[in-house]
Amino acid sequence: MKSFDGIKKPSKEEQKLAIESYDALASAIAQLKSDEPEIEIEETKERIKIPLSALKLLGEILDAMGKGKPFSLVPMATEVTTQKAAEILGCSRPHFVKLLEEGEIGFTKVGKSRRVKFEDVMRYERKAEKAYHRHHEGGRRKRYVRFIVYSLLVFWTPMSYTRSMRNTSNNPKKYCGQ
Repeated sequence: MKSFDGIKKPSKEEQKLAIESYDALASAIAQLKSDEPEIEIEETKERIKIPLSALKLLGEILDAMGKGKPFSLVPMATEVTTQKAAEILGCSRPHFVKLLEEGEIGFTKVGKSRRVKFEDVMRYERKAEKAYHRHHEGGRRKRYVRFIVYSLLVFWTPMSYTRSMRNTSNNPKKYCGQ
């Protein structure tokens, strides 16, 4: 298994080249009609057939590089240690082990060590991200509704009602119509 230690951000030159290449590749992919297009390596004049899905993956890589994001290609069946999985998720190893023990993420034991499939780590990350956005979007919506209700009460309340409410604290009999 390859380590994640060699992952670094692309340089400014690599970013610039990736942006230019991505635009050209995206345009070419949009015009393709075949699932197995033939491409030509300009320097060697060699022509090769490549699956369209591989070409699209190259587009995703160029897009990530153009945005300055570090990336790595990892086979989905790759197993990672709990430490590497915790680093991927951006949490502590003890917290990650707690997630494993609670059954949030599947794992296998090799001797005393736990191994986690990279695919399962990424699945958990997507699930946690969706839950986070769902929770925060709901909170934003509630705050917005509270603001609207408050605004309506404060700004759109008839003056006669607000005057009568002010008068209740001074003279309760007057508010009751007496």
